Amino acid sequence: MGLFGHLHDVSDGSILILLLAAAARWVSSLLSLLHSCGFHQTPHPREDADAGVLVSGLAGVIVLSEQLSSTHLFFTYSSEQDAEEEPECVVCLMELREGERARLMACCHRVFHSECLDRWFDELRLSCPLCRSPLAPDDRRAEVDRRIGAELVAWLSPY
Repeated sequence: MGLFGHLHDVSDGSILILLLAAAARWVSSLLSLLHSCGFHQTPHPREDADAGVLVSGLAGVIVLSEQLSSTHLFFTYSSEQDAEEEPECVVCLMELREGERARLMACCHRVFHSECLDRWFDELRLSCPLCRSPLAPDDRRAEVDRRIGAELVAWLSPY
């Protein structure tokens, strides 16, 4: 009568797994206790980099919004405007036709169908579909980055 009588149907591998699970639970409890006592891990540098990417991403979206709200980027295509051959939309590979709604990329002065470029921007691609030049100059993005950073610090800092 003893412990051996009750464990005759348990394999050695199962005992090892149970011991590892108990050790993991013990370590988890210890870390939780240390955390509740005020011992915190220092943040990883990656988290700071993620914050920079977040601000940069917000800046890109804000610049995109400003660019898209500009009315001079929209126009109705007319063959009289372009004396040469009809321009081709590189997104759908079709030529622009008379009366179609088009959009001009301010960064590289290429012309696209409005719907095609809107779908490109819906994917948050902040560049020209053909040459990949950025929608806004780097100095404009840096300015918006600084503004967003200052607003976030002001909003998150205590009084």
